[in-house]
Amino acid sequence: MAETEHRHDVLVIEDDPTIRRVLCEVLTARGCQVVVARDSAEASAHLSSDRRPCILFVDTMLPGIDLRYLTEQLHLRPVQERVPVVALTASRNAAGVRLLGAVDCLEKPFAFGRVLDIVAKHCARVVRQRSS
Repeated sequence: MAETEHRHDVLVIEDDPTIRRVLCEVLTARGCQVVVARDSAEASAHLSSDRRPCILFVDTMLPGIDLRYLTEQLHLRPVQERVPVVALTASRNAAGVRLLGAVDCLEKPFAFGRVLDIVAKHCARVVRQRSS
């Protein structure tokens, strides 16, 4: 499948309904297939499924989320199938960002143009890796 035909799958793990809704709207308008998880249980279910998102947005301050467990789940996949993680944080949560091995960090409130730039950059890399 050519890169132009690829529809980016994005997993958003965010408990704030407003941020979740707006992220979904912006990403969907740009042609992304967006799946949301509101908590750790939903995130685990999505990550253990056969779906392979191109990128994962994670709220590092999500109540009840165990970032270590989430990181372990992400690293169970073979290297070529690992998903780039973008940390969403209300404050500089450097420990959470490092623990996740995030490729980028967006501090709330963030510009949605930056979200789209990040998706374009990292999803393109994932598509290239998966097609080789």
